[in-house]
Amino acid sequence: MEELYAKIERLLRESEEPVCISIEGGAGSGKTTLAAALQKKFGGNVYHMDDFFLPPQLRTPERLAEPGGNVDYDRFYGEVVEGIFSDEPFTYGVMDCKEGRITRWQDVHPADLHIVEGVYSAHPYYEEIYDLRVFIEVDKETQRARILARSPEKADRFFDEWIPMEDRYFEAFSVKEKSDIIL
Repeated sequence: MEELYAKIERLLRESEEPVCISIEGGAGSGKTTLAAALQKKFGGNVYHMDDFFLPPQLRTPERLAEPGGNVDYDRFYGEVVEGIFSDEPFTYGVMDCKEGRITRWQDVHPADLHIVEGVYSAHPYYEEIYDLRVFIEVDKETQRARILARSPEKADRFFDEWIPMEDRYFEAFSVKEKSDIIL
């Protein structure tokens, strides 16, 4: 963690643009926990890729067959990436997966630090925005225990559907290998 903190401090000190960090890793690896800890230490804004899952009307077999295709990367780019670099307040829609639609809007104010956490945060569609890429590894036993504790009713979908999709995405785009820090 000391290396991560030092890199963030250096980026914040030296950058004239907003600093953007991605935190990637499999389900249950600790991405959200790390993002909250970094926000507490450094301030800034946190964005959750879970807020950008693909709405039902766009979930075609072709789209879901794409590595990373189950995230609405066009909407993330248009609402968040463009907002970050506008240096103006902006809002983005928060997808409610149970409802299958955007159910609320999140207000965002300009900041020096922007943390994007979640699987698909380093999708090639917008990877050029990042100053630092973090990947969190988790062993399968710990991952399984965390998912069962957090979402027992969805565990089968995690193990049978979502984790295999994550793994295909990680492999297709060499997400771990392209990361600056691996925890």
